[in-house]
Amino acid sequence: MLERALTELFDTQAAEEPPPIRASIPDAVRIGRKTGRRRLAIAFGTPLVAAVAVLAIAAATVLSHPSPSQPVQHSKPSHSLPLAPAHFNPLVPYVSFGWLPLGAAAKAVSDGLSTVFMNAVGPGQTSWQLSVFARDDCTLQAALLSCRDLASLQDPRATQNAPNVDGFPAYWDFPDMLMFEYARGGWATLAVHGPGGQADNAARATAVHIAQALRFGAASGPVWFPAQVTGLPSGWAIRSVLFSYSKQGPVAGLYQIATGALLSAPWFDSTDIPEIMIVPASQQAGSCPATPGQAQQTTLNNYPVTILQIPAGQEPAEQSLCTTDADGLAVSIVIAGNNPPISVSQLFTRIRLLGPDPADWTTKPIG
Repeated sequence: MLERALTELFDTQAAEEPPPIRASIPDAVRIGRKTGRRRLAIAFGTPLVAAVAVLAIAAATVLSHPSPSQPVQHSKPSHSLPLAPAHFNPLVPYVSFGWLPLGAAAKAVSDGLSTVFMNAVGPGQTSWQLSVFARDDCTLQAALLSCRDLASLQDPRATQNAPNVDGFPAYWDFPDMLMFEYARGGWATLAVHGPGGQADNAARATAVHIAQALRFGAASGPVWFPAQVTGLPSGWAIRSVLFSYSKQGPVAGLYQIATGALLSAPWFDSTDIPEIMIVPASQQAGSCPATPGQAQQTTLNNYPVTILQIPAGQEPAEQSLCTTDADGLAVSIVIAGNNPPISVSQLFTRIRLLGPDPADWTTKPIG
């Protein structure tokens, strides 16, 4: 199953020092079209995105556990809590782990305008998946935590009291998800998974310690990007970025750009939103797709590229552009939707590539 394949992939690759990122761009495109789940399919190409995909899968798995008891009564959060931000800045990480057990480390982050997903892995195949939501993205009513950006998943249910986090009430969604309000109007969840797939009491205690030590605000330096998009009309911005940590700081692997109403679409909705994946060419595996009748080889900006056009059917139309080596970088652009605001070709001609050395990258991905 997809869940098992992604979990096994992450287990074998998450321990590696990021980068390298082994990315197979054509595999991402082919698998994505076959399954209709492009965001998860790209995970087969890079451990960075695999980690974030595992976050979503883990959430779906945890939330599907039956509740063993009636919902607990919860206290209304104190107004002494600081106000949660209405939006996050995808270019500057908002949250970081202030403490992790010995041997554990953060492996991947998905930073969006209204959500932050983080994954940390420790020894013995223990892992923690943190989800942080902007103000009013989630509401707790009748013990159910309903989140706009988790609309495709089942709602977490407060079934058991947990130790307080920063002095305020917290709850368990049976058996291994911690739910708490990190700031007024802003909710977070922390799922913990032990080697056997479920958390024991010691692992849950560790999760509470991790939650209590989280750092909010300008958690680290800005994210570094391997390219800069120029010449776009005003209004375009980064919608989300998936990054890993390097010696230089956070480095982007895959990111979305959007404009207008698409910027505020729910996290799981990528319709008509360009997704750009750029990694050093030395870390790209495979070649670009060459599907007869759908793939076209051409040259743009003096780089050989493959453009794939898949017409709409049971799923929306999809277009992609791929090049395995453009001045030392492998580039993939994918747009799924029937009314994209820009084509993959138009977008690629506006991208200024900065080479494979992160020391030459930029913190301003849209110029």
